[in-house]
Amino acid sequence: MTLKIGGFLSVLIAGIFFLASPSYAATYTICDVGCDYTTLNDAISFDTPGQDTYRLSTGYNYLFPPESNFFSLPDDTIIECDPGVTFGDDASASNFFNVGSNNTFQNCLFENTSFDASGKTDVS
Repeated sequence: MTLKIGGFLSVLIAGIFFLASPSYAATYTICDVGCDYTTLNDAISFDTPGQDTYRLSTGYNYLFPPESNFFSLPDDTIIECDPGVTFGDDASASNFFNVGSNNTFQNCLFENTSFDASGKTDVS
């Protein structure tokens, strides 16, 4: 009887540690073909708690349409852009980004794009 209770307790304790473990950061790629997602909107719609990185490949342009011209980034998000990645262009409708706290954009170009970081912290 003691052995059965001890085995049960071991499984119970292991389950508690598994459920209490923190979420891990993930990196997703976005491009026309061969990546995790083909649009940034699709990628962000599957965002999970924790810091996630979205890497936009060369040749990707955030244009409306097919992307939404109003976009909200969740907290703890990094957007990395390969050389030449552009959000918007002079000919398209303007894009508007509502950024979350702890957001970082790296190596991205922006044209005809507005940002709102009201009440947010650590946006770069």
